[in-house]
Amino acid sequence: MEFSSWNDLVHPDDRELLAAARAPMVEGAAAGCSCEYRVARSDGEYIRVRELSAPSETGSARPTGFAGFHEDVDSRWRSEVRLDVQRQLGGVIAACTDYRAALSGALDILSALDPFDDGSVLVPSGESGELTPIIQGDTGNALFESLVGCRPETSPVCRCCSGSPVYYSPLGMPSGNEPACACMLPVEFGGRMIAVMLFTSSDVGVVPLATREILGSVSQWIGRALSMILNVSRLEEMYRQAREDAETRSELLKEVNHRVKNNLAAIIGMLYAEERFLDPTQALAWAPVRQDLIRRIEGLAVVHSMLSAVRWAPIPFSDLAESLINAVMKVLPPGRSCSVQVARSPWMLRSDQAHNFGMLINELAANTLKHAVPFREHVSIILEILINGDEVRLTYRDDGPGFPRDVLALERHSLGFELVRNIVRSFPGGEIAFGNADGAVVDITFHRRS
Repeated sequence: MEFSSWNDLVHPDDRELLAAARAPMVEGAAAGCSCEYRVARSDGEYIRVRELSAPSETGSARPTGFAGFHEDVDSRWRSEVRLDVQRQLGGVIAACTDYRAALSGALDILSALDPFDDGSVLVPSGESGELTPIIQGDTGNALFESLVGCRPETSPVCRCCSGSPVYYSPLGMPSGNEPACACMLPVEFGGRMIAVMLFTSSDVGVVPLATREILGSVSQWIGRALSMILNVSRLEEMYRQAREDAETRSELLKEVNHRVKNNLAAIIGMLYAEERFLDPTQALAWAPVRQDLIRRIEGLAVVHSMLSAVRWAPIPFSDLAESLINAVMKVLPPGRSCSVQVARSPWMLRSDQAHNFGMLINELAANTLKHAVPFREHVSIILEILINGDEVRLTYRDDGPGFPRDVLALERHSLGFELVRNIVRSFPGGEIAFGNADGAVVDITFHRRS
């Protein structure tokens, strides 16, 4: 087949990419061409292939004949994309303690999938059970309007989902201002619909196979993760009510602790279970991501256990920090050791403060585990606390190799560093500085709330 005939099958958005990859070979400046791009199948669906081609004749400055083959890499590519989206979802949801924020973060990730350009979220109202918009996109359409005010158990649209995405292409709605296609994704947990996500495309009428596979794999996964946040919020409300009734307080607290621990354990179990569906190469890429998410969840569990032990009364910051650092360092490899020195301080944390400071200390200790422990048989960690009136200064240091230049210049971006920065920014007058002085140093200052 000639280049011109084959090019007609190439996705329009990939033709320039392919032409640029072939150009050196066509001009005689390169021995061959290797390029990944999308090409149409007989049914019109685009799949990803890898082209390996070379001149079929030698000795000519500008070859006129070429030979090669195309490898189907679509399945591998879709798996990589699906794993990346799940990693993004896990990071966003793990970083949220607010139900709406977690839904918004998940919506941002999924509505960016091809071909969507808009998204909305509806949830059942706590009193009536009717679907109510909490995040509404820019594109109004009849499908969205038909869902508002319906009950999930009675709406024909919701009932036909049965836990799986439903695609509409083309929509064929009566209104004249409708998108080309739409997808409704139910978010369920325990057989109950807890949210409905609606995605639309203004100009593309077909949802690609890669997007369909991603949406089909994350519906119940998101539901389980969001359910933990929803349950924690509801159980905290139960706890506040229980404080007004001394006779029921003990039983309600026991229920709160039991459910939260079960939810945290369930999410850790889901992260391990996900690995069973990956091939060995994907499992290697997934392992560090999974371990980071599990470490963050275990850090929340440590904070929860300490608050539970004192019936959610204020707890000493020094005790919280020391427990979290030791929890992170329990996975030291053989032949490595760590000493932890946390300055004693009378500073007490309320339960709402403990979670933020818990995540902060957890990330700092994890950075030492990753970047200092591999270079030393023994690592020392020192956490200093200085309180001057309303100002608090925390200085965390280890004796590892220190921060690289791109970290000191705030040019490196990762979920861990973003969590640390965002948490510090949430404190009144919060400021953070990274430096090196016989190891890595993190200096944090902020004002205590009255």
